[in-house]
Amino acid sequence: MERYGAVVGGEALRSLLGFNTLGAFRQARVGGSLGVKVFQLPARRGHFALTEEVCAWLLAQREPVEES
Repeated sequence: MERYGAVVGGEALRSLLGFNTLGAFRQARVGGSLGVKVFQLPARRGHFALTEEVCAWLLAQREPVEES
């Protein structure tokens, strides 16, 4: 939250979600497989997501660590 604020977009969003290219991000967005809900903001270009939702999704993707 300190780094991105309440919403994250642009290259930061693409990178956080693990997409190497803008084209891959676009394709996933159009196909509905981003993993988080994205939205547009009035008078702003691009797509945005709530930083909190991106963090929750990232944590959910982590596999449980096996204890030895």
